Amino acid sequence: MATTSLPRASNRSAVLAALLSGSELDRQQLIADTGLSRAAVFRIIDDLMEAGLVREGRRLTREGPGRQSTAVGFNHRSALVCGVDLGGTNCRIVVSDALGHPVIRSRDATPHAASADTEVLSGYRK
Repeated sequence: MATTSLPRASNRSAVLAALLSGSELDRQQLIADTGLSRAAVFRIIDDLMEAGLVREGRRLTREGPGRQSTAVGFNHRSALVCGVDLGGTNCRIVVSDALGHPVIRSRDATPHAASADTEVLSGYRK
């Protein structure tokens, strides 16, 4: 993994923090929100898109001269997390995207007939 300077990592974190709201923002809004230079924001967005953490969104219409802008947003499917609650009566599992929105939920009875040396996977003994 390449080492990144502290200011560059801080700038990247500022852009990611702005995008973690889940809203799509255009680059001009990111510049205003983070206080970073235009070049820094554009470079960071390009790097984050290459890494799969950011995706392009809808085209934004602007009044007046200039190019049309495209919004960018955090790619919430870039990472998944799994939580498991293995209790005495129930086993609950939730898989969520990187923004914490549940993708899969499961609740099953904890198997009581299995001994400690028996492996049980999805109700099937191995």
